[in-house]
Amino acid sequence: MIDDEADIAGPDRTICEGDQVQLSTNLGTNAFWSPSIGLSCAYCSDPIVYPSSTQTYYVSVTTGNNCTISDSITVFVVNQDAIDAGEDQTICLGENITLMGTGGGQVSWSPASSLDDATILTPIAAPTESTTYSLTLTNDLCVLEDEVTIEVRNKAEITAIGDEICLGDTATVSANGFATDFTWIPSATLGDLNQAETTAFPNSTTTYAVIGNIGLCTPDTAYAEVIVHLPPVLNIQPAFGFLEGQEVDIDIDVSGSGGYTYNWYPAEYLDCTDCPSPTAMPDSSTTLFVQVWDENGCYAEGNTELRMKSECSGDLVVVPNAFTPNADGLNDVLYVRGSTISEINIFRIYDRWGALIFETNDMNQGWDGTYKGKPVNPGVFVYYVETPCFKDGSTILKKGNVTVIK
Repeated sequence: MIDDEADIAGPDRTICEGDQVQLSTNLGTNAFWSPSIGLSCAYCSDPIVYPSSTQTYYVSVTTGNNCTISDSITVFVVNQDAIDAGEDQTICLGENITLMGTGGGQVSWSPASSLDDATILTPIAAPTESTTYSLTLTNDLCVLEDEVTIEVRNKAEITAIGDEICLGDTATVSANGFATDFTWIPSATLGDLNQAETTAFPNSTTTYAVIGNIGLCTPDTAYAEVIVHLPPVLNIQPAFGFLEGQEVDIDIDVSGSGGYTYNWYPAEYLDCTDCPSPTAMPDSSTTLFVQVWDENGCYAEGNTELRMKSECSGDLVVVPNAFTPNADGLNDVLYVRGSTISEINIFRIYDRWGALIFETNDMNQGWDGTYKGKPVNPGVFVYYVETPCFKDGSTILKKGNVTVIK
C-alpha cells in the first residue's frame, strides 16, 4: 500500500533571482506538473523550473496499482538585492566599528581575522589598515555577496572655504571633510567657533584657521580667507547754489575699485538717474540723493542740497573743501565751479602764512597741489575767488579753506 500523503516532490528549494533548479519525483510514473509558470515541461518526472518569483508547483503521479497521488513543492526566489553589507565607512587607526549587514541566510564575513564574529550580520571590525569585507549569505542554492570598505586613516583631512564681503557685512566660512569637531581661530571676529560653518565679520581681509578633529586621528588644519572690499568713497559738494531758471551741473568724484553704477533721486529734476554727473533743473530748493555701487557690489550713498538764490552771492560759487593731489586720477585738481558762472576773474591759493601759492583767471585751470613745480605738504590752505554774476554783472567774492590730503 502507498500512502497518498507520501512526499514525492522532495523538500522546498530556494534559488536566487534569475537561477533555476531541477525538480524530481521519487516514485510513480506519468508525472504531471503545474502550473506552467517557469516550467520546462509538464509531463516529465524531473522538470527544470526558473520562476521569477516564489512559486509553488504541484505534481501528480500514477503508482503501480494504478493509484494517483499528489504533492507540492515551493521554490523560494530571493532577490539579488536582498543583501547589504552596509555603507563604506572611515575610521581612525586604533578604533573599531560595527559592520551593519542585512539579509537572511547563513552568514559569512571575510576576511575574518579583524572581526569578533564572522558569522553574524553585525560583527565588530578592528582593522589596522583599509580593508574591504565581503559578506556572503547562503540560502540553499542561493548565494548572495556584497562588500563594504572600511578606510583606516591616521589623520583628519579637511578643506575650508572663505568668502568675499563688503566692509560691514557678514561673511560665511565653512569646513568639510574627514572630521567631526572643529575649532576656528582667531576668535575675535567669528561667530560660533565650534561649528563646521560659522559667520565672520572682519574689518579687513583676514585668514582664518580651522582645526578639524575626529576620534584618535591626528588633527588637521585648513585656512579660509575672507576678502573685505572697501565701499566706494564719494566726494560730493554739500550744496550747489543756483538762480531761478538755471540748470545745475552736479559733479561727484568716486574713488574705489571701479565699475560704478549710480542711482540719483528724486528723478523728476534730473536729465539722467544712472549717470555720474547729472544735470538738475529744479524749480525750487531741494535735496538730491545718490547711491553708488562698485564692481564688488559694495555700496555708498551721499546727498547734496540745491539751493535756489534770488540774488548773486558766494553760494553760487563751488570750491571743494578738500582734494587729493596724489596722481590717482581721482580728485587730483582743485577747480572753481558753479552752475551760474562761466568765467572767473581771480582764483588764488594762499598758504597759512599768507604767501601766494597759485593764481589763475582761467576757469578751466585748477590748482594741482604744487608750488613752483613741487608738491605741497598736506595741510589747510586758503582760497579766494572773484567771478562775475551773469544775472546783473556784479562781482561775486568768495573765500574759504581747502585741505590738501595725501
